[in-house]
Amino acid sequence: MKYALWKSLIFGVALAVSAMLCAVNATAGNTTILYTSLSSQGQWSPTNGFFVNGSSYGNQAIGEQFTVTGTAALVNVQLPLSTFQSQDNAPLSVYLESGTGGDGGLPETIITELTQVGSIPSQPGLVSFTCSQNCILRPNTPYWIVAVQSDPNSQDVWWWAYGNPHGYGAQNTLGSPTGPWDGTYGTVSGFQVNGVYTCANCNQQ
Repeated sequence: MKYALWKSLIFGVALAVSAMLCAVNATAGNTTILYTSLSSQGQWSPTNGFFVNGSSYGNQAIGEQFTVTGTAALVNVQLPLSTFQSQDNAPLSVYLESGTGGDGGLPETIITELTQVGSIPSQPGLVSFTCSQNCILRPNTPYWIVAVQSDPNSQDVWWWAYGNPHGYGAQNTLGSPTGPWDGTYGTVSGFQVNGVYTCANCNQQ
């Protein structure tokens, strides 16, 4: 069972409205959206999210699955995040992983670790994680974005996707990027995958 946070218990209505209106520039430079669970205006859930935290809290790691429709080079992944009771505000460790088994299996093999740009804000906002190696994505292949907080004294929130849609996810309370995992079908976290299609006739979204 994923441990979740309900923002309405913590932040006021004004902050909820502010988070709802946050948006992402969908096509910065030559990049395009390869996958997103945000709204068309880059919004995420203004009220709910999952904890990603260190061992002094729950040590929860979260994994979310995605696919792309054509061969592409991953540029970055954007996650709606905020800090929560974090003493150190340490960066998250975010990984691109592959899985095996039905429905994409569970996160099993680390393909590459992504690099956080900037710090995680105290109020919900999009944080970018860039890819610098092993960044090629294959079409119709299940991939996972996995977030881990390795600092014991940092606790963050990864906010849910816009409209609180359901899908396959994974969580563990070991702070491990490779599990073992508990697979779940339920509300998924919000994120956007940006990149560049590398084939001439990709079925782009």
